[in-house]
Amino acid sequence: MYYKVLVDGAEIGTFGHPSVESIHLSVVGSNDGMYFSANAVCAEDDKRVFLDWLQCDLKPTDIVEIRRTAEGDVSDPRKRFVMGRPKRGNHRWKECVISAS
Repeated sequence: MYYKVLVDGAEIGTFGHPSVESIHLSVVGSNDGMYFSANAVCAEDDKRVFLDWLQCDLKPTDIVEIRRTAEGDVSDPRKRFVMGRPKRGNHRWKECVISAS
């Protein structure tokens, strides 16, 4: 799944992966300003990987277009994390007892 993103008609990038589980292409605004961000969770070699490509500032007058595309040159992400849960040790969990007062 791939998407091409344009701001005021100029391409800022193509984002995606052949094994996307979820992709987030967002325009975010707050009192501090507005920006566009792109990230995804993908499957790679039986692992889940979080990819974060960019965050670029926007002006209130910018027009953002998100177009689905069959493929594209996707730049390397600025952040890449292998997701997973650490193995649990042999802990004895204490029973939680709630008493009425």
